[in-house]
Amino acid sequence: MDDFFKGRLKRVLLIFVLTTSFFAFMHFSHVMQTEIQGSQLPGNTGKISGNVRIAEEGKDKGGALTYGPYVELAPGEYKVKLKYSATSGESGLWDMIFQGANSVLKSGKLPASGKGVLSETIKISGEDAGKPLEIRAWYTGKGSLEVGKIEIKKHWDHPVLLSLAEGVGSGAFIILLLYLISFAGIDRKMALHISKIGEISLSNMKSERIIKYVTTLVMAGFIASVIFHYIRAMFYNDGVPFNTFLPPAPDRFCDFYGLLDAWTRLKFNGVAYGLSYLPSTYLIVDLFSKIGNPYIARIPYLFIFGVFFMVYAYSNLRAESTALTVQGVVIFSFMTYPVLFTLHTGNIEAYVFIFLCLFIYFYQRGKTVLSALFLAMPISMKLFPAVFLILLLADKKYKEILYVFLFILILTLLPLLIFDGGLRSGFSHYLGNLIASQKMYAQLMIIKGAGNHYGHSLLNALRILFGPSFPPVQTVMLPYFVFTMVFFAAVSAFIIFYETAFWKKVALLVMCMDLLPYTSTDYKLMHLFIPLFLFINKQEEERWDFIYIIVFSLLLIPKDYFYFYTDPYNTLNSVMNSALMLLMLLWIIGSGISQGRRLKRMAYDRLEGGHGL
Repeated sequence: MDDFFKGRLKRVLLIFVLTTSFFAFMHFSHVMQTEIQGSQLPGNTGKISGNVRIAEEGKDKGGALTYGPYVELAPGEYKVKLKYSATSGESGLWDMIFQGANSVLKSGKLPASGKGVLSETIKISGEDAGKPLEIRAWYTGKGSLEVGKIEIKKHWDHPVLLSLAEGVGSGAFIILLLYLISFAGIDRKMALHISKIGEISLSNMKSERIIKYVTTLVMAGFIASVIFHYIRAMFYNDGVPFNTFLPPAPDRFCDFYGLLDAWTRLKFNGVAYGLSYLPSTYLIVDLFSKIGNPYIARIPYLFIFGVFFMVYAYSNLRAESTALTVQGVVIFSFMTYPVLFTLHTGNIEAYVFIFLCLFIYFYQRGKTVLSALFLAMPISMKLFPAVFLILLLADKKYKEILYVFLFILILTLLPLLIFDGGLRSGFSHYLGNLIASQKMYAQLMIIKGAGNHYGHSLLNALRILFGPSFPPVQTVMLPYFVFTMVFFAAVSAFIIFYETAFWKKVALLVMCMDLLPYTSTDYKLMHLFIPLFLFINKQEEERWDFIYIIVFSLLLIPKDYFYFYTDPYNTLNSVMNSALMLLMLLWIIGSGISQGRRLKRMAYDRLEGGHGL
């Protein structure tokens, strides 16, 4: 073996050991033990003193000194410790209960102790996996009671082997990607241009080459994830949700069924999760509700989306080789996480995606009225696609903006006029139901944190990373909203005054639409295909193209190789998707500003040179 291959082998082994160790440690540390300080737990009596929560006779009334932390545990046996201090055996009680359950799992008194430790074992079955668990400390109003911390630690049912397996799988996945990127995918001529990371000359990269890279990386990521989940399900018997990277079985087509059920029963007359959308959504839903049977209705609902996506992919992946085109369509349609997730849940976002694709298609071809109509349709279903108005503003399409608002008005009024419970029942009646439905949705997805499960907004990622130490979400919603408005204003200014590449403008708007809301579920990752296909078919070459290829590819594959703070629904996938989009967004802006300054310097130098002559 020559020195070149020895050096390559050493680098591969070093990276493999480092990534394996990192992922194994992360899985072991997050899955095996959780600690929550008393000061971080909510309560309806007592006060916070340093890291503890305390209640005292004569100062505080009886009640729940601490409750929560609403952890969702995987199947297995856990040791729960409550560290406390009580001046009397009559000062405190404790219990454990699943949130919303009618009966407690365990309960008892807290004996008098200066440094008391209540230690209990609890077994989580497959049926109870994912249910929010509370460990509550009740103050009786007598003496004083202090809660120091709660510890939840999983018993050692092969945790080291499991963590090592996760580390090996994750490390092998990283190695596979690096191998494909660094060796298999890059020909020797291109390799000669690589001087340091980030400076890769891809002057000869054409659309076909980009397609080859992206499809190879996506296929590798899909296969790695399938093998990983197969091994976990077969050999470790973890069950739901580890036997797939998609939501567990009860959630199949749940968004479609819930939406159709609420509309069929209530129209605009009631309050339900499925009635939290804007009015024009129900022009589409009503068509499928006429089929009657929801199980039959889902077939054309998903078929329309599936066929549209394959046609859309085919039109954007055309290559000289028919085999390469078909391969790309198959991989993007059946091996990408966003498509599979959208099909799995049946969310109406599939049709928002269709309309946005048609908006971009007609906009590029100068069909102003049609493009305005297809932008108005998704905006009148969900407000977030309104970010694309910045695209029209940047191109000074003021008349088209007026068209969009006119179509939004028509599409909003039409269902309210023709369906029961709309304007005929009074606008205040409809508006009250809509606001109540949206509050119900916000309570579940934002306040209770269900949106963290398979979510990828910036706030979702921060809540997952910080776990129990994250402050109550109600206290950060206003500051976060202000931050997102300022951030979006800055991105909009960059698009309007700096950026010239169309695919980058679209990419920035899509990532703002996905990243900035309080919560974004993973079906919204579908919108990344719009800038990706524009990127594949762009004419100009750029030094950073390969970086964009890697980021796009990683965003299209499942990456849930470990989870955070014993919650099997809060995975690496959510955090990494948010980080990747933020990285690409900042990279586009940073490189754009840098290029603008470089061009200005070049123009200034030419001008100075001309004076010199």
